[in-house]
Amino acid sequence: MASQNRAVVVNGESPESATLRRLLTYPVVQEGIRRFQDHRFGQLAIQVTSTIYKIGSPVLSVLQGPYNRLLAGYIEKVDSFGEQTLSKAEERFPVMKKSTPEIIEEAKQAANIVVVPVKHVTEVYESAYKETGGQPLKTVARGRAALKTAAVITEESVHLGFETFSKVKEFLASRAEAATASAPQGEAGAKSSS
Repeated sequence: MASQNRAVVVNGESPESATLRRLLTYPVVQEGIRRFQDHRFGQLAIQVTSTIYKIGSPVLSVLQGPYNRLLAGYIEKVDSFGEQTLSKAEERFPVMKKSTPEIIEEAKQAANIVVVPVKHVTEVYESAYKETGGQPLKTVARGRAALKTAAVITEESVHLGFETFSKVKEFLASRAEAATASAPQGEAGAKSSS
């Protein structure tokens, strides 16, 4: 796993780019690199790339001097822009800094918000359809099952709404009691006498 302070790229050199250095600190990127390096095709690609880099490095070093002076300012601006973009992305999407197992768990929880109610409605419908007793006209049986499902889901929703309302009412009542109990007696007496 790449260290956060000094990340190593495939050719063995440390990145000079702040953007690349920052990208290499993300757990998902680190895991992706690790998996790529562990896979046989990834290892082959790394070998080929390293060989090409070794062959081309003398040519690159000759060209690097003039082009480096010419493009250095632009490269720094692009790198700075990339770093700022990653900072804003991290602020907006904090999940970028989380590990892969955490991301998977949060995705499963988010999916359950949708899947569980749909599964429940499907189970209610299937149960209601079985209760119709296999009538000769399947359309009628499906219609009756759909109506019963709507009635059951409506009843459950109303019941849930009443439960939520009563819990909110209890919570607000307890907060009001706590507020009046903690209020100084002089203020409470002055309010009651007016």
